[in-house]
Amino acid sequence: MKKITLLLVAFAATFTMNAQTNISFEASEGYTLGNIHNQDGWVVVGDGSGGVVQNQLVSDEEASDGTFSFKISRESAFPQQSSFIVGALKTLSTTISNTASVMEFDMFINFAAGADGVNTAVRFIASDDSTGPVIAFLADGSILVPDEDANGDLVFTDSGEVWTGLTWFTFKVELGTTAKYFLNGTEIYDGINFVTADLNRIRFAHDNAGTDAQASSVYMDNLTYSNTASNDINKINSFTHYVTNDLLNVKSDSTISNIDIYNLIGQKVNQTEINNTNGQVNIANLQNGVYVGQVTIDGQTKSFKFVKK
Repeated sequence: MKKITLLLVAFAATFTMNAQTNISFEASEGYTLGNIHNQDGWVVVGDGSGGVVQNQLVSDEEASDGTFSFKISRESAFPQQSSFIVGALKTLSTTISNTASVMEFDMFINFAAGADGVNTAVRFIASDDSTGPVIAFLADGSILVPDEDANGDLVFTDSGEVWTGLTWFTFKVELGTTAKYFLNGTEIYDGINFVTADLNRIRFAHDNAGTDAQASSVYMDNLTYSNTASNDINKINSFTHYVTNDLLNVKSDSTISNIDIYNLIGQKVNQTEINNTNGQVNIANLQNGVYVGQVTIDGQTKSFKFVKK
């Protein structure tokens, strides 16, 4: 399994509430191609006749890393909906703090902004059913996030940024004193943190809008979430990595103690001490494929995926 729960057996004693949970929709996590309904706890919206809609899938058409991703698509048998309904809901294995947490996911929208396509949203839901962070990606390219208006009402607010279609991008939400939203690592909006209870569910859905047959699908991959002490958020999230040739390059604003690398069956295949804010890990001896890295920064741990080619 690629998500961090793979390592719980071996490292249960060392994981704290700061551990990050990863969902990558891979076969190693138990996912199979086809309808995502009842896979790893995902529940697809009903079709009104006792079944579920059919085009919300684990797919191998696109993936930001690995092979699979979660694809939501227009259902031609149904009209446009009044809100973001068509998709699937999952109860999370660990609740997400409403005051100190990070949520992140990769997304691929299979059409260019401005096409007559579906409008999509990723919504986190609180344990008391109150509103959590909702990020809307409209077909016109705009990205909407929740914030209070001049009257103190919670409304969708234009972030001022646009998404780019036909390529993967990463979106992140940080809940702390405020709610911060990031596109590809750059902060695009800082709004009020209105969340009043811990989060325990996520919905990935669209409104079934549009008529363009080529503008009907959106993919999600690498969904991650973690509870992090507020003064540690910047430390752990300043970490970046990339692979060049046979080197895994790492960098952080704070000291990186070490990096452990695991294969997809949970075996540790590399352990490297860094003890610096940047460094390199030689991965020449690793076979090509997907790996999970676990980095330790000032006592906090973060997991990440990378591909050795």
